[in-house]
Amino acid sequence: MHPDLLSRSLDRIDRYNDDDPNGFDGRPLARVQGERAHHWVLRLDPHASAAIQLAARAHHIGRWELARSE
Repeated sequence: MHPDLLSRSLDRIDRYNDDDPNGFDGRPLARVQGERAHHWVLRLDPHASAAIQLAARAHHIGRWELARSE
């Protein structure tokens, strides 16, 4: 995947997760969780594939939209 496409894709995931009404340190929780997972993947493998990076970043995308009880 072209680096610009990866960057744009990560940005779109972040923007979607910015709508999370739940917060952590004043930031949307889903975005924080995605950023942390992505950082951890890159720490484990600095050359992780784009697919792995996207999966890590998006693992909580829209998580607030459906309660766990549902």
